[in-house]
Amino acid sequence: MNSRPDSEHPLDSPWGTHAGEDASAASGRTAETVEAQSIRAHRSICLWLGHYFVLLTLFRLLYSRPDYPRRALALESLVALVLFYGAGVLIHRMVPRMAGLENFGLLLLGFALGNNVFLMAWLPGEVQLVNFVLVQVVAGVALRSGWRFGLAQCLCVGLALASLAHWVGPGLILGNAFILLSSTLLSTVIWRYLNRLISALSMLREKDRVILRQRTRLVRELRASLANIRTLRGLIPICAHCKRVRDDAGFWQQVEAYVHERSEAKFSHSICPSCMVDVADDFRRMGIPLKSGRKT
Repeated sequence: MNSRPDSEHPLDSPWGTHAGEDASAASGRTAETVEAQSIRAHRSICLWLGHYFVLLTLFRLLYSRPDYPRRALALESLVALVLFYGAGVLIHRMVPRMAGLENFGLLLLGFALGNNVFLMAWLPGEVQLVNFVLVQVVAGVALRSGWRFGLAQCLCVGLALASLAHWVGPGLILGNAFILLSSTLLSTVIWRYLNRLISALSMLREKDRVILRQRTRLVRELRASLANIRTLRGLIPICAHCKRVRDDAGFWQQVEAYVHERSEAKFSHSICPSCMVDVADDFRRMGIPLKSGRKT
């Protein structure tokens, strides 16, 4: 075919089929991907922790002495094993039902605190206070919402103090208050730092969305411009004598009409100097006077 629109644009290659899509759809797809990646990461962590507690349960059953702490420690490890394995298997179903990953994380923290209270009841001692400190630090890392973080900290401190007062001794509360306060301060600093970091990343993401929208609009404008450009390609059959061109239907057209129908070109007619002599002779033979300095 002699002419066709330029439909194969080089703009299609850098962004594929998504180059002309709406920026909000692209950002929504990105957010969905980040959420899915977060769920997969939490699932992997829960399963690896489940593997760890399998080994820990076997170790406590086989090597712990005497028998009473051995059974208590093995039961505590078994509870943690079931908790993390269950979380790893059910996280895909539980997160949508609990309206977000943070709510699911808060549930896991609640189970962890219950496990700590169980351990304090079976093996009372100040050393178990470290488990509550670990839950506080994990809450600062995993939770981003202010009220969820505050709730987790209050539960950690309250249950730790209640466990100390009930199973260890009320006189030890004041001595261990420094540990709880320092761990609360540490987890708050971690939570604050991560929130600021995530806020900065969110600003960068918003800038990327603006750039994506601008790029999408530019691509659409360029595609619209390129769609209106028509070019001539291939062999053009032209008469050697009259210079008419044969179109696809077999009709002969003037060169001006042929090119004008297949491009945006326009013609302005004039006479070249070599043809001026022949035209002047023809005009003289017909008795048409020619004025000097005027273009014919």
